Amino acid sequence: MSERTLTWRNALYCGLAFGLFMGLWVGFLSGWLPLSNFEESIALAIVILFSGSLFALLIGLFGSSGMIPKAESIQLAPDEAIVHTGLANHFLNLEGRGGRLALTNMHLVFKPHIVNLKRCELRIPLSEIANVEAIRTWGIIPNGLEIHLNSGAREKFVVNNSAAWAKQLKR
Repeated sequence: MSERTLTWRNALYCGLAFGLFMGLWVGFLSGWLPLSNFEESIALAIVILFSGSLFALLIGLFGSSGMIPKAESIQLAPDEAIVHTGLANHFLNLEGRGGRLALTNMHLVFKPHIVNLKRCELRIPLSEIANVEAIRTWGIIPNGLEIHLNSGAREKFVVNNSAAWAKQLKR
């Protein structure tokens, strides 16, 4: 699946979750829950569809914009080449930073997009990686990647196809 297709698929999933959350929130605040008549049901459906669609559109447009670093923007040494790349989130303290994750023949590189508070690039030499695990985000969603470093530190990412990332990193 292309990166663009993955971006819009993920935007639709986010829009669905956001729409359902907003529908429940607005329904609760408006006193529509539990639903007691047809008009409230229609109003709640409109809130869910409108808020979810708008959120999905905004996320999809942002993900397709030039604010997200392209693979070509990652600085490489003369003998370094990109092996695998994709959009990702990196967890740094309490911030989930969005951007691009790239595996080169020498490093694992995360380059955050410009909307993040902390915009420093993360560059891990492959020799510093002790272990890699494909994990579940929040214990549910199979899109997490945990990198165990020789120092004992851990770096966590959210990626598309975490199993493929883990396989590439274990080579």
